[in-house]
Amino acid sequence: MSPKTDHQYPPLERAAGRAFGSAAKGLFTRDVVYYELSPSGKVTHEVWFEAPYHCMLHDFGVTRDYAVFPLRWFGARAHAAVDR
Repeated sequence: MSPKTDHQYPPLERAAGRAFGSAAKGLFTRDVVYYELSPSGKVTHEVWFEAPYHCMLHDFGVTRDYAVFPLRWFGARAHAAVDR
């Protein structure tokens, strides 16, 4: 996996033993990845997409057919956050 951030609360599908994750490519990017992990921890599915705007991606939900990402707009100055 190549992202520089990770999701702290990965949803689990207990019946199949799979876990799901999401992450951003880095700070202040709109590039997001969704991935599925096998019971052994191997990445079995990975999809990159671009969020429609800079946002805080804290959590997401997974159904049998969909992954749902509630995106919350997040306004910040990149230099102010990085310089601290």
